[in-house]
Amino acid sequence: KLCVFLKVRITKILVDKISVECTCRSSDLQDLSETWRPQKDKYYDYEQERADRHRDESQRKAAHRRKHAYTTRVIVHPNFLNVDYAGAETLMKNKQQGDVVIRPSSQGSDHLTVTWKVTDGVHQHIDVKEKDKENAFSLGKSLWIGTEEFEDLDEIVARYVAPMAAHARDILSYKYYRDTEGGNRELAEDILREEKRKAPNKIPYILSVVAQAHGTPGRFMLSYQPRLKARHEFVSVTPEGFRYRKQSFDSLNAMLKWFKEHHREPVPNTPGVPSVAQSVRTPGVSRDAIRQAAQNIPAHIYSALTKVAQGGQTPHTPHYPHTPHTPYTHYTQT
Repeated sequence: KLCVFLKVRITKILVDKISVECTCRSSDLQDLSETWRPQKDKYYDYEQERADRHRDESQRKAAHRRKHAYTTRVIVHPNFLNVDYAGAETLMKNKQQGDVVIRPSSQGSDHLTVTWKVTDGVHQHIDVKEKDKENAFSLGKSLWIGTEEFEDLDEIVARYVAPMAAHARDILSYKYYRDTEGGNRELAEDILREEKRKAPNKIPYILSVVAQAHGTPGRFMLSYQPRLKARHEFVSVTPEGFRYRKQSFDSLNAMLKWFKEHHREPVPNTPGVPSVAQSVRTPGVSRDAIRQAAQNIPAHIYSALTKVAQGGQTPHTPHYPHTPHTPYTHYTQT
């Protein structure tokens, strides 16, 4: 794609073709096997190198522990526990979908983290900012999630987490929900190919939950195959409903209805796809070259193009009647 930057390593210079061969594999970029580094001489101190690496790694781990240190809090609430991230993840294994654990935050004594279970193996962690605190250990009188204020932890659980958990259950119980091992796109594409083989005239689609290994935990992946290639987009659950393509929906059925009617439209802010408001210029073509080329265009065509460039209406092609857009055909599969 144009305007996409990649970090690569040059593997070969082709002087006769005025080009180079490159690789962007992470193993080649890291060069842990030292394939691309200059050769070390026989006097190189390998023992000192290992000692330096061990020291740097120890310092990095110590800095990480200091940064993510948890302050023990004195908060009386049935869902609060003085556990860290790993402890909350372990506790969630035996919890039900939608259950909540409130715990200290690594961001400081004026933050809390609300961890809730989306489904087995997938948990979402919500940052809560505390204000008007009496001391570092007590609970703030005002609690904030983003720009929304809450009076206490019960309100957060009832008005914020519980609705999201209910909307997540709607997706988890949907007839086209599939387990893709936390949002594995290859597994999703295998399912879609099989469904497409069974019904070639239909557009199969599935929903699956996203885990930490494949993206942001708590989101859901919407995968569909209009033709030969599968597409993947993401749906977020919110306290108000569902968020898809920068649109908000109060129910799953409303979101899927909108998806079926608008899936052919380009995804907003897709890299490499200019918006309607953007002007597209051909790279490497100067204005003088365009003027010179315009001199060879017949007068009637030049006049029509001038009207279009000045904001006039696009003229119809001579001798060909204007053909209206083909009406959209709805899905045959719901």
